[in-house]
Amino acid sequence: MGKPSMISDVQRKIIYASANKLGLVDKNEGTDPLHELIYSVGNVEHIKDLTAVQADMIINRLGGRSSGAGAKKKATTIREGMASEGQIKKMWALIFELQRVDPHESVSAKARLNGFIKKFAHVDDIRFLEKESANNIIEGLKNILRRAKDI
Repeated sequence: MGKPSMISDVQRKIIYASANKLGLVDKNEGTDPLHELIYSVGNVEHIKDLTAVQADMIINRLGGRSSGAGAKKKATTIREGMASEGQIKKMWALIFELQRVDPHESVSAKARLNGFIKKFAHVDDIRFLEKESANNIIEGLKNILRRAKDI
């Protein structure tokens, strides 16, 4: 059995394009969300060290077009197993309502939501939230909002 094939230039470009579109690449930070994803999938620090299979897994997580046999298919924005667009919109609506009811001037709505997600779902960013965890976050935000309105 030979050595697995490594990431292709096409796969690398798809990963960076998809990650840039999602805002996962931060050139000013040492470790950005894209490289955290690369490490979690491939257990490597650099994109060039991924195998072709690992690269396809990352492409699928990012919602980009697969570079495999189905490369001619239209790219989909639905990432299987990940939070849906509707769930994400609901979380944002709840956090903005919470900001209105119980404002924290020192903390932005984005920081507040990401902090809540990190604490309760153990995920660094909303884009990596799975469907089941998203449901739990929504229910948790509803409970917090109910309590804040009762005060």
